[in-house]
Order: sequence, then C-alpha cells, then structure tokens
Amino acid sequence: MRKRLGIAARAGIKRFLIDGRNVCAAPFGPPPIRLWRMFGVCLALCLFILTNLASAEDEGVAARATAVLNVVEVLSREGKTRRLVRGDLVYVGERLTTGPKGRVQLRFTDRGVMTLRPETALSIDDYLYQPSTPLLNRQALRVDKGGFRAATGSLAQSNRSGYRVESPLGVIGVRGTNYEALLTPSNNLVLGAYEGTIDVTSPTGDIAILGEGADFNFARIDSGGFVQYLLEPPTELASAAGVDDGQGEQSTDSGEAEEESGGGEEEAEEAAP
Repeated sequence: MRKRLGIAARAGIKRFLIDGRNVCAAPFGPPPIRLWRMFGVCLALCLFILTNLASAEDEGVAARATAVLNVVEVLSREGKTRRLVRGDLVYVGERLTTGPKGRVQLRFTDRGVMTLRPETALSIDDYLYQPSTPLLNRQALRVDKGGFRAATGSLAQSNRSGYRVESPLGVIGVRGTNYEALLTPSNNLVLGAYEGTIDVTSPTGDIAILGEGADFNFARIDSGGFVQYLLEPPTELASAAGVDDGQGEQSTDSGEAEEESGGGEEEAEEAAP
C-alpha cells in the first residue's frame, strides 16, 4: 500500500484511504517535464510554419504600385496578363507595359522609387533585397522601349555593383542617385543625372559618367554607341509624352496614396518624368 501511494505521489496523483479503500483524487503539482518539452516543441513547430508561410507569400515580391494612371498591364512569369491597379504587388520575372497615356509609380521593397513613362516596357529580370545580407542584394531591370525616372533605395547604397538597368543602347549602373533614362523613337538613349552619379556602358564599350563629380549631367547615346555629352537637358526629358493627369482613368492623388508612397504628391512629382 505505501509503495503504491509513493508511486502515485511521484506521478502527481493524490490518493486517500477512505474506509480502507484507496481513492484517487485530482492531480496536483506542476506537469511532468516531458509535457513542458512537448509543449515547447509544438510551439516551435507552429512558429516555424507561420514564418515559412509569410516567407512564401513575400517570395519574389519586388515592388508595389503606389500610383497608376490609365492603362498599365503586367505579363506574369506564367504568361498571363493582368491590369495593374494601385496597391498591386509586382514580382520578379514580370514585365510591365504602359499604354499611350499610362504611367505607374513603383516602390521597391528597398524603398527605391521608379516612375515609368507612357509606352514603356520594363522587365524585372532579377531582384533580391534582404537588409541582413547587403552584399547579396541585387536589382536587374531591362527597358526595351520608353523610359523612366528613378530614385534608388537602400539596395544601390549597400551594393552598387548589384544594381543595373539594361537597354538596347546601354547598361546603367548607379552610385546612389536620382536619374532619368529614355529610349527615343529616333533610336537614341538620353540620360540625365539629378542627384548622385550614374555610369552608362554603351554597346561599343564606351563608359559615360554623369552627375556629381563628373563634367556633365546629361548625355545622348546613338544607335552606333557614340556618346554625346550635353550641357542642357535634352528636350525629350522635358516632355511627359502628352500625358494629361486630368484625363486619367485612375487617379491616385488621395491621402491614402500619399501615405503609402511615403511622400505624397511631392515625392511622386520628384520621381515622375
């Protein structure tokens, strides 16, 4: 009897002798150590699953559309086309195309901003931004027609060699900057650096450096790869290709758009052509 009562006590079971009978009562004391271990394992497993679900949801996200004007379409990696609206996510491997009066402002996950002009085709060939591994960050874009204005974010600051924008007439690299590039109908690439520095490698291998510390802020590269430096902004950059914001099918000047873009109209105007 004493032996049974001792075993029961060690197991956390309280027993009484009532009229000579051994009666079991409710457990007492803390749960056994193995229960705590099982609880810890279950908790860790749940956290792991939730973390991986969140990572899977964000995997491949490059940017968010913070402002959309008129027709802007996205071709997915699977070959499906969708109409882009404000707030939509844009993923690695997708291609954006703006209509004759379409424009879109993209905010990348590194807080960089890019505004596409009308009749522009931009592909996001590669993109990775992880603040914990800055040397692995990279951004590879390709412009086949049209143009854009961009204010680079943390990625270009932490790994300048990982940032590039390819075009048929030159490959653009940056050193933390605000710049503009446009492929003209006459098959020229016109460029302007407003803050920081950009370097552009032409198809012939010539390198044009524009912006802070350079002799020029503007340049034109022709179809033969010849670089012409300009003292004044080229007329093509001063034009917004006839876009009339007042005729937009979809305007995003609301306070919600300002809050999401992190700078409102002032920032949108700064990044827009």
